[in-house]
Amino acid sequence: MESLGKIAGIGAGVLGSLSTFISLIAGTAIGQCYNGTVLPLITGFFILSLASLAAMRWSEK
Repeated sequence: MESLGKIAGIGAGVLGSLSTFISLIAGTAIGQCYNGTVLPLITGFFILSLASLAAMRWSEK
């Protein structure tokens, strides 16, 4: 957000919309895999955790 400077409000809106859109896609994918057990939820947490760790490592370089 620091790099956005004077347009921080617009930047916050765009980042919020982007994170909501990504969570919508991930949540829909996990919901479609639901089969009455907690396995899709656990698998979704694991895959999304790995993806967030990879994104953090990539962004810190």
